[in-house]
Parts: sequence; C-alpha cells; structure tokens
Amino acid sequence: MPPLPFAIRPYRPADARAVCAFFASAHRRDHAVGVVDPGQWRVYLSRPSLRGGRDFRVAVEGTRVVGLLVSFPLGGRARGRTRRHFRILVHPTRRRRGIGGALFRLLEAQPLSGPRPTLQTVVPGIWRAARAFYRRRGFGVVHREIEMRRADRPAPPPRVPEGYAVRPFGRPGNPTAWLRLYREAWGRDLQRFTLGETWAERALPGARAWLAVRGERPVGLCLVNRASGGRCVQSLAVSRAHQGLGLARALLRTGLRALRKSGRGPIHLSTGDDNPGARRLYESERFRAVGKEYALWRDR
Repeated sequence: MPPLPFAIRPYRPADARAVCAFFASAHRRDHAVGVVDPGQWRVYLSRPSLRGGRDFRVAVEGTRVVGLLVSFPLGGRARGRTRRHFRILVHPTRRRRGIGGALFRLLEAQPLSGPRPTLQTVVPGIWRAARAFYRRRGFGVVHREIEMRRADRPAPPPRVPEGYAVRPFGRPGNPTAWLRLYREAWGRDLQRFTLGETWAERALPGARAWLAVRGERPVGLCLVNRASGGRCVQSLAVSRAHQGLGLARALLRTGLRALRKSGRGPIHLSTGDDNPGARRLYESERFRAVGKEYALWRDR
C-alpha cells in the first residue's frame, strides 16, 4: 500500500497556533466546527482534567494540522463508570481519507482504569456520517442537547423576586458556592466539576458571571461569554429549592443584556431535550431551536 499522506503525533504546545488555524479553516467550510482563538485555546488547556493536552493527537500534512483528537479521562464516575471523553475532528477537505479511523485507533489504545471503563463523545446532529462512524464502532446515544439561537434584540430588564438579589461573581466564598450549584444542576451529566474546572470556565475570554443570592447564600448562577467573536450563554442554573420564582429568567436577562452591550450578533445556548422547563423559558425569551447534539457512549 502507498504511505498515508498524513502523519499523526502527540500534541505539543508549539502546535497551538496551527490548531487554531485548523479550527478557523474548518469552520469556513463547516460551521458545526467552532472557531477557537489562541486565548480561548490556552484557557481550555488550563483545565486540570486535560493535563495540558497530554493525550491529544494531531494529524498533520507537513506543518498543517488536518485532524485533531482531544482526549482526557474524567474524574469521578457516572452510572458506576469511569470515563474517557474525546472528540475527533477532521478538516472537511480531508474527510473520508482514513484520518478519523487512524485517530480512533490511537484513542482505543489510551489507558482507562477502573470499573466499567467507557468512552464518550459529543457529535453535532448534522454530522450524520460521524454518527454512523461511531454506531459502527458500538456507540449508542445516551443524551441529546438542543442547540438554540436568539436574534440580536434587546432583552427586557430583569425582574428579581422579592427577597433575592443578583450580583456579579467575585466575592469570597463564591467559587465554592458556584461548584455546589454546578454539582446540583449537572451532577448526573457528562462532566464532574471541580474548583479547577469552574475557575477555567470562568477564565474564558470575555466571560462574565452572576450569582442569585438570598441573604448571603448563592442559589443560582449565570455565565456568559463572547469568545472568538461569538456570544453564548454558557451556564444557567438555580437551586431546586428556589426554582419557579423567576430567578432563572432574571439571571438570563442579566446575561443577555450584558452580551448585547459587548457587541452585536445572535446569542447561542444549548439545553437538554429532557428539560422541557428550560426550553420553555428560553423560547419565551425568543430563543429558537436550530439543531441538536448527541452524546454517545461505548464500553471499552
């Protein structure tokens, strides 16, 4: 057989600029691939679970990155499983040439200890070929996310329920409260949050965050960012004991108004398709569903 026209090697810090160029070039041909600027990439790699990209792999043609494997073990367990999260991205002009399969074979060789080791990934709904790729390798859908978008319109002023306040994140004790709210909202989800992970998310370029409080106790959170020219609501959650009072709407409007002051363009978010209450809230604030993402699992 003739040699493959690409090589695969471990990611190196010096690859950061080429990786960002890969994302930008791929995005121009396939908008399901996000744009990542150097600052955002640096903050992303600072997450403790990623270990500086130790398990990442890049497929290259000369000095050009044409494929990327993002891979890292997750802390904790979900449904009694230890998990390795990964994503495989191949440049749209280089798909169906064996790059994805080669990256996947390297993924399967990476270690994952503990009970019921599991591989997990997330795939945009429009990537039908990618979903078929994973189905052939034994993956099944375990969760669906609805992608939503809001046109560039002013948001009404937030109406904070009596006895509560919404204030910017940053006071002593806020990081621990943020982690508590994350774990309550997403404890069963695909990622186990730690203080390091929450700080990394808060450090995203253009990120702003608020807490809803009753007295001095935080009971809700909202994080928005405008990295890489895009604008999104990254996180929104309210403690179960304080839901149904309008706090989520007040936090959301606070974030939307801050994003509009920072620039123009649509605002994006995602929510689980098993959370109809959240979807009703977003639709009432003029978000509309524009697509889906699928979370896939497979035992090792």
